[in-house]
This record gives sequence, structure tokens and C-alpha cells, in this order.
Amino acid sequence: MYTALPSDVPAQVVIGVSKRRFKHAVLRNRLKRLIREAYRHHKHELFADLLKRDKQLAMMFIYTGKADISYVDLELKMVELLSRLKEHLAKIE
Repeated sequence: MYTALPSDVPAQVVIGVSKRRFKHAVLRNRLKRLIREAYRHHKHELFADLLKRDKQLAMMFIYTGKADISYVDLELKMVELLSRLKEHLAKIE
């Protein structure tokens, strides 16, 4: 849902990886780092859409997979997720 953020950025993101599924902090941190990197490479598409609408968005990405994932697969999922998010936001406008 659109929200007013305390700063001028179009979107803010929180990333979570379950401690229950991934016991080792090294693996949790690696997954969060990969998710941040995939988001960083593709956020410009979402930002352009939000700036055009003059809206702000707060999001939380939670990794719910049960196994480690490669960066290539994660990046494909991030692109799909951001495009679906843009479509959904266009519908509720």
C-alpha cells in the first residue's frame, strides 16, 4: 500500500530471512546480501513508476525458500516480483 515516508525516496525496503529455516547467520546474511543486490540492480524500474505517480512505498521482502538459492535464480525472481508489484499498483490506482 502507498504510504508517506519520512524521507524523499520513492521506496524503502526491509529484507528478512527466517532464523528457523537457516540456523547459521552466515547463510542468512548471504541470502539477505543477494536479495539486496538483486533489488538494487532492478529498483530503477519501480522507482520510475512511483515517481511518475508521485507516490511512496514501504515494502518487506521475506525469503521463504527452504534451500539456498543462486544469485541468477534470485535475480529472475526479483524481476518477476517487481513487475508483478508494478502491475498490482497500477490496478489499485
